[in-house]
Amino acid sequence: MQKWWSFILRISALLLCMQIVLIAGASLLGRLQPREGWLTFMSLTPPNGEHQFLQVERHGLEWAQQNFPTWAEFPINLPSAPAASVTTITSSGTTTTVTMLDQPTWNIFVMDADRRLSARLTWNQNAHSRFPAWSPDGRYLVYHEGGLTMSDYDLFVRRLDGRGYYQLTYDDLFTDQPDQNHLGNAMAAWSPDGQRIGFHSDVIGNWSLFMINPDGTDLTQVTFDNGEEIFWDWSWDGSQIAFSKTISDDLTSTWFVHVMNPDGTDITPITYFDDPQLSPSTGSYAQIQETHPSWSPDGTRIVFSSNREGGTNLYIIEVSTGEITRLTDDILILDYNPIWISEHEILFISDRAGLSQVFLLELTSGDIRQLTYFESVIEGPAWLR
Repeated sequence: MQKWWSFILRISALLLCMQIVLIAGASLLGRLQPREGWLTFMSLTPPNGEHQFLQVERHGLEWAQQNFPTWAEFPINLPSAPAASVTTITSSGTTTTVTMLDQPTWNIFVMDADRRLSARLTWNQNAHSRFPAWSPDGRYLVYHEGGLTMSDYDLFVRRLDGRGYYQLTYDDLFTDQPDQNHLGNAMAAWSPDGQRIGFHSDVIGNWSLFMINPDGTDLTQVTFDNGEEIFWDWSWDGSQIAFSKTISDDLTSTWFVHVMNPDGTDITPITYFDDPQLSPSTGSYAQIQETHPSWSPDGTRIVFSSNREGGTNLYIIEVSTGEITRLTDDILILDYNPIWISEHEILFISDRAGLSQVFLLELTSGDIRQLTYFESVIEGPAWLR
């Protein structure tokens, strides 16, 4: 009898341990499941040892291996980077030789704002990974990568769980003779239905807007004039595009917000004005920058950043009437890159706390709350709706 009870106790203990493991595993998996309210952004990160460089099959859109992201509590402290120097190393497990720079690079993070958890997704030391954008289902991020030793930028798609990524754009997808002085393909935005990715590119000359399928097929040029178009943003229902555009061929440093249909028709300026005296701080068009437009959920308003009245601040425009409301007001602070995340909330980047971080503006009360506390600069926020 005693042996029987001993056997039962051992089985009970084993079952209890299995239950604890299952619960812990479910909790961990839950942390890696995307959900509404997750934030992604890029941050300058210092070099931290060897990084395994993994080749991506050209035009094959094959997934390359990548480490799983791990979560860390806030705040995250990133040490200062040493002076720049170049070292050539051989990647572990391959015969590829890459150039590593001992200087900060932009890398991509995801954040669960409610639980104040953050995970780093990219670990580049020979290139920048910049301006991530969510797929509608939250399973993927599209972003542009390049600079430093990689020269121009191209778009990449990465699985959120870290299982892989692929390169989406290449110069010869556009033309057999790309502009040799181009910066590349950048600032992607995923359509609400998940079928198309919009971005801007200067591969064929001036900055123009393009669309492509997530599998790399059906590349389509959307804008064709001699001006410059950048910063693509889909309306929440996918029926309209907001973007920034130069007002003429010879004023490439001047940008106003425009809207159009996804096929490039009915391009309409909405923040353009005829009287330069409306911008007393500049006195001319040549210095006006109205960029990073973002649609309200109901599609009636657009938030954007502008220096039209001094400094760089946030504004809202009623699309139908053109009425503009100023949200922030400080010529000594940079408030920019706004993202409309709900009817009454807007994310944006600001240096009001020192280094640029992500802040949340509550439209009803006017309250502003800091969301990130990195000891490094943050840019390019994107919110999973």
